[in-house]
Amino acid sequence: MKIIFLTMVPFSQRDYDRLGVEIIKEHKIAVECWDMTEMLNNKVWKQRKMEAFKFSGYIGVSSMGLIKKMCENIGDAIVIDLLGPGLTCNWVRRLIKKTSAKTCVSELGLTASDVFRGGGGRHKINLERMVIKFKVYGIFSFFKSAMAVVCEKRRPEVSYRLMSGTASLARQDSHLINAQKIWAHSFDYNSILPLRNQEICKDTIVFIDTGINGSNPDFSMFSVKRFVTKKKYHISMVRVFSILEKYFNASVIIAGHPKVNYEKEPYPFGQREVQTGKTAELIRDCKIVVSHGSTADSFAVLWRKPLLLITTNEIESSVQKGYLDAEADLLRTQPINADDCLDTVDWSSISQRPIVNYDNYRNKLIKKDGTPEKNSWMILIDFLKREKENHE
Repeated sequence: MKIIFLTMVPFSQRDYDRLGVEIIKEHKIAVECWDMTEMLNNKVWKQRKMEAFKFSGYIGVSSMGLIKKMCENIGDAIVIDLLGPGLTCNWVRRLIKKTSAKTCVSELGLTASDVFRGGGGRHKINLERMVIKFKVYGIFSFFKSAMAVVCEKRRPEVSYRLMSGTASLARQDSHLINAQKIWAHSFDYNSILPLRNQEICKDTIVFIDTGINGSNPDFSMFSVKRFVTKKKYHISMVRVFSILEKYFNASVIIAGHPKVNYEKEPYPFGQREVQTGKTAELIRDCKIVVSHGSTADSFAVLWRKPLLLITTNEIESSVQKGYLDAEADLLRTQPINADDCLDTVDWSSISQRPIVNYDNYRNKLIKKDGTPEKNSWMILIDFLKREKENHE
């Protein structure tokens, strides 16, 4: 058996770990990554090719001719499709569809917005996203987004869906209708499995930094306007942090975003400490979590920590507002605007409010009730082995 990952962004060491390559290889299953970044997104490749983790199964793909040649020897592989929408991506999918390989899509990275994309709200949200594309990314991305909708309707059917939360059930995409469901859980759940029963109580407040002030390199990579101006954002957040530190008698620690280079600006929020690569542990050990709405908020849910969602006047006029509002709606809480008068805010009560909705959040986005307490990639391996045994 062989598992092949298809990707259109450089396959990094972080991807290697998150996608369980070592776990898969330990079970005598060959692993390959067909990294198509150079072919599908040359601009990104030129700027980020140094991130590519060239393990023994890594294959850089620069042409469709190479894809055709590799498909001749693909055998009965399981292909994990991590590609996006688009004509070229669909050509690749059709080539694979003609072989004996089976394709699987990963739905392990759900966000709160996915909960509201089913039923009557779906078309509204898709329209909103296209309008955002026009305002923030420009007219080219607007038409690219519109074409993506058409491409998705012509996407070949897949064999399997690797799923986390029940929010995925709202998806009615034609390529998913006949796919077998494999219930696993989110990447974040995989991260906490080895960290259980190790909690160290600390008087800390953890802020999840997403680099929305422009420090996240994706803003320049994809020519996106930053959501906030650096100076205003700094003033607003430092003000809130100072208030929270006094109110809770605890210090704020910054959980750094993995893509942000903090060596350029080691203290983005005053002299407050920044730690990267330890978000799960930081949140496990803290008193309270502060966020603008992030996938990493899953850790607050899983460790059942009080959570404060913070906005600013600039965030309220940005793309981030949609994601923040979706999370607030799901958790039935209210974001606090850092630019408002904060003298009478009951921080303790507001931070506790989301906790009663954590089980619902967990079931919809992170882990469906009743699924195995093991790494998602082990769940996939067990499923594939059963499938193989049933066909022998």
